Amino acid sequence: MKLEEQKRTADHTKMLEELIPGVDAEKFLLGDLRYMTDVVKSFVESVKYRKNPILRDVLKLADMYGLNRKEVKKF
Repeated sequence: MKLEEQKRTADHTKMLEELIPGVDAEKFLLGDLRYMTDVVKSFVESVKYRKNPILRDVLKLADMYGLNRKEVKKF
């Protein structure tokens, strides 16, 4: 059971680091909503003018971690 949890954490960490370079995955995975919101907002602002399809992935990430999807879209 513990090994499965470690694998899941490692998978989530890898996904976060690939999607958002420089993210503190530990803070993100611990559910620090302020940090998560700040990171996602900063990331969205950095890519929104590129019309990058990665924004779809960010919205999935917001859903996965319980961030307000409408607020993420506003960034």
